[in-house]
Amino acid sequence: ERHDYGMFDLLQCAAGAIDGDIRNNDGESVLHIACRLGIEEAVKFLIESDQINLNANLPTKDGRTPLHLACMADTHGAVKTLLDSDEVKMHINVQDNDGNTPLHVAFTNPSRAVLKYLLESHKDKFDLSIQNKDGITPAHLCHEDDCFFQINHEMKITKIYNLLRTEVVPNHNLDQGFSIEPGDSMSRLFASALPIGNIQNKDGDTPLHRAARKVNANMVEWLIESEAVDATIQNRDGNTPLHLASCWYEVAVPSLLVKAQHVTIDLDITNNKGETAMGIAKSRDNDPTVALLSGVRPKKRSKLDEM
Repeated sequence: ERHDYGMFDLLQCAAGAIDGDIRNNDGESVLHIACRLGIEEAVKFLIESDQINLNANLPTKDGRTPLHLACMADTHGAVKTLLDSDEVKMHINVQDNDGNTPLHVAFTNPSRAVLKYLLESHKDKFDLSIQNKDGITPAHLCHEDDCFFQINHEMKITKIYNLLRTEVVPNHNLDQGFSIEPGDSMSRLFASALPIGNIQNKDGDTPLHRAARKVNANMVEWLIESEAVDATIQNRDGNTPLHLASCWYEVAVPSLLVKAQHVTIDLDITNNKGETAMGIAKSRDNDPTVALLSGVRPKKRSKLDEM
């Protein structure tokens, strides 16, 4: 794994076909190693060589593909080489054993080089609705550096159609009643149809909760403009996004939630402590938010209003 590329020089000199999918004890192939180290020239050689037979989407023992590992590198060169190549077709939304996609990984990379490149060159190719084992989607992570990827509605419709065709219809009699279990095909179908901003993680937080907690008005605006969002969804503590936004002496986020025509709100919802959003704002002497909420029409917006 030294950076003198000696291993790759040896591969260039080898005679005959080479099995590039031989793996070490961690399940890494030579392409995994090159991607993890971010050696762009080595990645390019490996995927373009006629004498090396390899699977560019081969998973390690942790389920990580070369693209997962490339998204951990300090630079974006390996990722660019994989995604721009005509020699291989990368599975960009594949999940590792923890449920993370390459985009999840890019968001957790302290170096923002990979994330910046993906946002600039491939912002509409990722499925922002995929949840890892903690229920976190890439959309939950978009508050980091305001990295707002484009929601691909065509991909979403295709995903719903494929679920219906391959899993729901063959396994359910739609003419009869049936129960829906967590994780089954019907449950995943409904989750796939949800607006990105309404998908809850294990703590009950939606991306809209995350944006409100971080006082990120840009993310709130992105979620609202992308799809209709429901600001009445409560997390594990019973808080809605409006509850969280009312904690801060900053009126931009609650103002967006209250004034947007296609955002569902309900000022009467109480959290597990019995607090309304107005109650929280008053208890924290948050006068701007109190004034804002006082001016909201008493009529609640219901989900039926959005239909």
